[in-house]
Amino acid sequence: MIGSAKISYAAPDELFYSKTYQFKDDRPLEYVSEIGNAFMPNWAPEHLILSVKGKPDLQIKATNQLFLQIPLNNKPSAYIVGLGLSIAEDLGSGFYLLNAVSARASLEAANRLSENEEVYAASPVMMWPIKKLNGYSAYPKDPYFNEQKHLENRNSEGKRLGIDLNVRSAWPITRGEGVSIGVIDDGIQTNHPDLEDPTRGQPHHDYVKNVSHQDTVPPVNGFHGTNVAGIAAAKGNNNIGVSGVAPDAGLTSLLIFGKESFEFASDINMARLFRHETHRVQVQNHSWASGTEVLSGPSRIVSQSITNAVRLGRNGLGAVIVRSAGNFRDPSPGHPGNGNVNDDRYPSDPHVITVAASDIYGKATSYSSPGAPILVAAPSGDSVTADEGESTPGIMTTDLLGTEGANSARSPAGRPDYSFGISAFDGTSASAPEIAGLAALVLSARPDLHYRDVQQILAMSAKQYFDDPHTQLNGGGFEVNDNVGFGIPDAGIAVRLAKSWK
Repeated sequence: MIGSAKISYAAPDELFYSKTYQFKDDRPLEYVSEIGNAFMPNWAPEHLILSVKGKPDLQIKATNQLFLQIPLNNKPSAYIVGLGLSIAEDLGSGFYLLNAVSARASLEAANRLSENEEVYAASPVMMWPIKKLNGYSAYPKDPYFNEQKHLENRNSEGKRLGIDLNVRSAWPITRGEGVSIGVIDDGIQTNHPDLEDPTRGQPHHDYVKNVSHQDTVPPVNGFHGTNVAGIAAAKGNNNIGVSGVAPDAGLTSLLIFGKESFEFASDINMARLFRHETHRVQVQNHSWASGTEVLSGPSRIVSQSITNAVRLGRNGLGAVIVRSAGNFRDPSPGHPGNGNVNDDRYPSDPHVITVAASDIYGKATSYSSPGAPILVAAPSGDSVTADEGESTPGIMTTDLLGTEGANSARSPAGRPDYSFGISAFDGTSASAPEIAGLAALVLSARPDLHYRDVQQILAMSAKQYFDDPHTQLNGGGFEVNDNVGFGIPDAGIAVRLAKSWK
């Protein structure tokens, strides 16, 4: 019964008892107040702590004021006769703020008023617990997080010191749960302490030999896949090493490089891998390019497989395929340089998300291949930065255990399992898994997004940081250029767009 008050006495040898209240309000709750010593009632002056019946840990603070709602044009004085109340304020719409002599008197008066059938609402003014929804998750416990400048490059006050993905603004919403990223590469060292958890139970497969490995696919001829995997989804907040962009996402190892110098996945196996369990492996990362200097790309059967993956994968929503743009802007050993993304039909396929590499100022790195197919960019290392003559550090990430990986014997004691410093990971190979991790965050926030929704969200969350003379407004009013596409995405903006996407 609304407005009822029940007194529950304690055992005879105890001196405290409680009283239960229920008021006319939009909160249909019962409140319990400890009265105190039966011979010395606890008549608190201004505040009184109540608990919610059935939820003893939820405590509310009642005050010595109450609100009353009555029919319009009725006088409040007619309702409060004999209750020891005074009118503090006319709030409009039939609402009045009333003063009582104490918080206990406020409870009793609100209870009496709630019993009046003409009263629409009556309740003490209460202070309910609220909490701040920080825009950033807590600083993770990964000891090397402060060296992962691609994730967060800011000072202690939050001021940006260079380009980053702003991942901590996304992590309060999602950390990649429920999404697995397929790393199409030379294997992942699944017993690495930062990779063991995300790779456990994933549908790994060796597409050179076309052999399934349900537990592990060891790296066969390098550290590249292990470097890539750590950037995308190294386990975060585990007091070990580094964090990935999506630190709670899964990692699936899909091998396309064999042990020998000319041992790769065949066309038929490449066709198979693009459709590899897309209901479980929703995002694919391809940090590799065609290995020829001529116009090249997938065979027809592989092209059709890519098309099928984005049309039929994820139960018709489409697999999200992320690719490196390439490192062929300038001449390098084995490549004539001045390469363009359009020269390779893998990254120029409109179904995929092609990622360029940027320096700390948001400018394309000295090696990142340009081209119209580029959607976005992400930070990476560079020996020369924005005409400043300085270098942009590479990406710190997981490496093969011991001295077998990129760090070799050059790493100081205590860090043999991570690539950093002069051994840090760079190239567009490092940029792509950052965006693959971001795509995993987006899909974790909204699993029902179409692959084209993911592309559009990445574009809309991106920003141009460098005044590139090639930048133009496209038909949708977005700034875009052939060097970094729509720019560098902000992870926080991306996941919030995903949550509200229509």
